[in-house]
Parts: sequence; structure tokens; C-alpha cells
Amino acid sequence: MDKTFGRSIGRRSVLMAIGAGVGAALLPVRLLAAGGKRIALVMTGSISDGGWNQLAYEGLNDLKGEGFETAYVENVTQARIPEVVRGYADDGVDLILGHGFEFGSAFTEIAPDYPDQKFFATTFKSDAQPISNLEFINLAYLEAAYAAGTLAALISEKKKAVGFVGSTPIAEYVYTRGCAAGKRVQCFGGAKNHMIIMPDADMDQTVDALIGAGYGSAGERCMAISVAVPVGAGTAERLLDKLVPRVESLKVGPSTDASADFGPVVTAAHMEKIKGYVDLGVAEGAKLLVDGRGFKMQGYENGFYVGGCLFDHVTPEMRIYKEEIFGPVLSIVRRDTYEDALEIVNAHEYGNGTAIFTQDGDAARDFAARVEVGMVGINVPIPVPLSYYTFGGWKRSSFGDLNQHGADGFRFWTKTKTVTSRWGSGIRSGADFVIPTMK
Repeated sequence: MDKTFGRSIGRRSVLMAIGAGVGAALLPVRLLAAGGKRIALVMTGSISDGGWNQLAYEGLNDLKGEGFETAYVENVTQARIPEVVRGYADDGVDLILGHGFEFGSAFTEIAPDYPDQKFFATTFKSDAQPISNLEFINLAYLEAAYAAGTLAALISEKKKAVGFVGSTPIAEYVYTRGCAAGKRVQCFGGAKNHMIIMPDADMDQTVDALIGAGYGSAGERCMAISVAVPVGAGTAERLLDKLVPRVESLKVGPSTDASADFGPVVTAAHMEKIKGYVDLGVAEGAKLLVDGRGFKMQGYENGFYVGGCLFDHVTPEMRIYKEEIFGPVLSIVRRDTYEDALEIVNAHEYGNGTAIFTQDGDAARDFAARVEVGMVGINVPIPVPLSYYTFGGWKRSSFGDLNQHGADGFRFWTKTKTVTSRWGSGIRSGADFVIPTMK
């Protein structure tokens, strides 16, 4: 059933085709690029289904007051996608946007026939060859939800600032497009947080800190420690002697169980993604000391559970080291010297948080001064500061010149105004030709 709100859409309309209602988030910047002002939403489900359909509809509806003419259509079957897309393209639409593999496949076939139109697919994966008027972007469901919150802000003239937290590719995209639209933008992306463990560290305290920082919240937090860097072979062996049995004894359970160390991960898809990274680590040659892939929770066999996983002999060339896994997976990267350990932290593309465990004040001060990371802990595994201080990373963990919280938070969400005034009464007459402060 077709429904319209505002004036009806005719030729030169804009189609926003969204599989399951996901992908509305990135529409505004594409509309600005295309110069379109008429929008239609095409859903493979219905708004009453809730979830992403409802989210997309609400995002579209928010634009009614911004000078856009909008319409939507529900329950487009997968078989009809090519027909609908070609119909809008034949009608001279400016932009056709869809979400999901089925849209990516349809667009790959159709886009070359319509060089004057733009096609934009948000999909999890595409191996398609580049086409000049077709773009793909990998967009996970949760990232779509977060990005959808920026929908009105990116396009509305009334919204002056945009804040975003998500993956690095989406954070960079929102930052770039928001700045191009004249907004003040603050975007935070991924992380790969390292903990350096010096030979003089108290190993009992270190393992207590590492087990909580690495596996708490199932590793699904931006400040989780995902890489431990013991300095020296002896340090690594002492660490593993205490760490392995602790990982093996982690209690996984439902989030309602207060005695559980951590609960399920966020979705079935993410559970499979985490297990896939563990498979990859094994294939890359890392030594899997603790394998949690086969964990099943009694009574919750269909739950999204992954047991604690621990890798040793991980190297910086491996993808499990380079990429954010966002799960209960900890990697041990051995280094012979402190300088070697500091070097790999600084060389990583992410710079969100880091920590060093040591009893040597000189080493701690040197680390704090030289490490290229936004938040640093000295014998503190998750260095999240009090809100009086700023929170934010460096490098590709953060886009924008101001962090969250503290003084930076006030600066970002406010604008400075300087007022210079003078009153006639009580002020001597005559002209001044220099700045008063120079007298």
C-alpha cells in the first residue's frame, strides 16, 4: 500500500529504498549531494512490525518540517525490488537508497543503465566491482540505529552540532559529511586497548585487573582491554600461569544472574562474528589457550553466549590484533623490551585507552608522556576519568578536536560570545588609537 504525506511525489522524486527499514541514517548527506528534496521510503516489511521499519519511518517523518516532500511504501517483496527500483529510475529519481544484500544485488545490475541517477546501498558485505554511480557502505544493524539518531541533525538547519559513537568507518563518514554541511561534529569510533605489563608488576593485582577489563561486559565496551603486552619472556610466563586458570573459570550466565562474570553478547550475528574472529586467529597461527566458542548455557541453548577466549603469540600482522573484535577475546602480544611494547601501542591505528602495570615511577611517567593514546591508566586497567575531565581517544578512535565530558564537553555544546561595551557616562572624551590594554 502506498501512502503519502505532504504533497504527492511526481517526477524527479527521490527514492529511499530500505530493506527491513534500516539505512535511513545516511540519507540526508546523499540528498544534499544529489540536490533532491522529495523522498520516498520503500520497506520490505511494514511500519507496524516495529524495529527498523519504525525507525526509518520516524526518521523520514522528522524531515517533513524541513522542506521535504515525503512518501513511503510498505511490504515490497524481494522479487519486486528490481521492478520498483527501475520504476523510480525511469521516473527520473535523484537518488535510490536501499539496505541489504538484495538491494546491493539489484543496484549492481541496474545502476549502469541509469548513469544520471545515484544508487546507494547499505549492506553488510559486497564484492561487487566499482560502478561510478553506485556506492556501498558496510553498516551493521546497531550502527544504523546509532547513525539514525543523526538523521535530522545532519540535514536540519536548526541543528548546529552532532555527536556520534559507533564504528570508525561510520564515525568518519558522519564526521566528514557533517562538517561538509557546516555542522560542529564530534564522532568517536573503534578501539584496540593495550595493557603493558612490566617485569616488576604485582602479578596478582595485574591478573585481577586484566580479567575484569578484558572480559567484563563480554568485552563489549569501548574501553575493554583486548591486548596484553607482557615485557620479557619471564613476565609472559608468570602472567599466563595465573591468567589461564582464571579465564577457564569465568562464569558466563544470563544478565539477571548477579554472580555471573559476564552475560550474552548483543546479537546472534555478533556472536558468529566473534567466533569467526577466533577461527581466524587460529588460522593466522596464534595459539588458542582457552577456547570459548563451544560454550552453551544450560536452559539458554539458543542464547547469544560466547565463553572467554585467550590467544598467545599474537603478532601485529594478524587481523585479530589489528581489528576490534568487541567480544570476550584477549590477545597476548609478547615483547622483549619496554621500547618494543611502547612502539606497537603507538603504531596501532586506534588510540582510545591504554594502561601500564608497573611499580617503577620512571617507567610510568615515561609511558604517560610518550604514548599516543587519549586516555592512559597507571596501574588502572580501564582509565575512564571522572566527568570533570575529558573522555576521548586519539588517532582513528576519535574525529573532531574536542572530547566528551569536562571542559571539552562544555566547549563543544556551547558557543563563546565576547561582548565589548562602552557607556557614555563617566568616560573621558576624545579618540583612542590603541587597544586599551596596551596603555
